Formats: sequence, structure tokens, C-alpha cells
Amino acid sequence: VQPPMLCLHGGAANAHWYDFVAAGLRDDWHVLAVDLRGHGDSGWDASPEPDYTYRRQAQDIHELTEKLDLRDFVLVAHSMGGMVGCVYAATYPGRASALIVVDSNLVMTPERIAAYREVGNREGREYASEEEFVASYRVRPDGSRAAPEVLRHIARASGRQFPDGRWRHKVDRKVYANRELVDGFALWDRIRIPPWLMRAQ
Repeated sequence: VQPPMLCLHGGAANAHWYDFVAAGLRDDWHVLAVDLRGHGDSGWDASPEPDYTYRRQAQDIHELTEKLDLRDFVLVAHSMGGMVGCVYAATYPGRASALIVVDSNLVMTPERIAAYREVGNREGREYASEEEFVASYRVRPDGSRAAPEVLRHIARASGRQFPDGRWRHKVDRKVYANRELVDGFALWDRIRIPPWLMRAQ
């Protein structure tokens, strides 16, 4: 039986960002990827003050791993998901065997947090059709060297048609409004499994 690997995506992304990565790893790993709360096809928090904190997202991962009885798994976490992964590993020891954090800022400036919150408190763009959505889709940061077919695949997995007929991103923008200042280095010191911090080029 292949050892399990659980993958967490970044902000405004979804599990399908790992589709091509998983294809390259499946000979050696049983790769699982999830849509975090408020992202992809997971539900949105409809409460007046939605909880999209790293702590809440990490609790979701804890509940998922308990439900699946997932043990001794490698946790791979990208960007915003890296902070969720750090909170998870620091708070819920005993299940993950290693943590790989990719392209995450362990500490963000108050200015960057304020910018995220501003984004989260304004309306996002909308599109008349899926084709228009896919053509306009961009990944961040700019300058991706991913093949065009990979970007199209990610774009198609990142939008949906809403009840009003318009196409929008499959992310609750309140995820950004809920962004918080967390000391990732303090979390790092509490992690008792092998952690790796990677910068992709």
C-alpha cells in the first residue's frame, strides 16, 4: 500500500491545482487533495462573521484526517495552505509524519494583511461565460512558466456559474477579509515532525 500524502492548496485556489503534481507522484504515494473551507467545491461559511481563520481551517483538516483515519501521512501545503499546515502540525500532533511547506510567508506584514482585507471587502469580477472566465484567468504571482494546457485546466476548475447566470471564482472573497496576522516562526518551533520549507522557482 502506498503511503498517503495530503495536499493543501493556497488562497483562492483549490484541490485541482495538484492534479498534475499528483500524476507525477502517484507511483510512490497515495495522493489526496482537499478544497479548503470557502474554496473550490467546499461550502462557504454563511454566518454573519465567517470563520476562515487558519485555526478553523486546521481544525477542518484534523476532522478530515480523523474521519478518514489517515495516519503517518506527509502533509504538503502551498502558500496560504502552508500556514494552515503549520497550525495543523503545531496543534494536532500524532498523525502527520512530515510537513512540506511550499512558497509560504511564515510572517506577513500588517500592510499585506490590510491589503488582503481590502480585497476581501469588495466585489470580485464576473464573466458572461465559462470561456470568458477561462480567457481572463490569471495565476499569482505573475510570470508562471506552466504550460498553457495546465493553466487552462486550473482555470476551468476555478470558476463556476452562479444562480444569476454569471461566472465567478469558486472562492468566497471573505476568505481574504478574514486574513489574520500569525507568527509562523513560533508555530514552526512547536512542530515535532520533520518540516521542510521550500521556495519554488
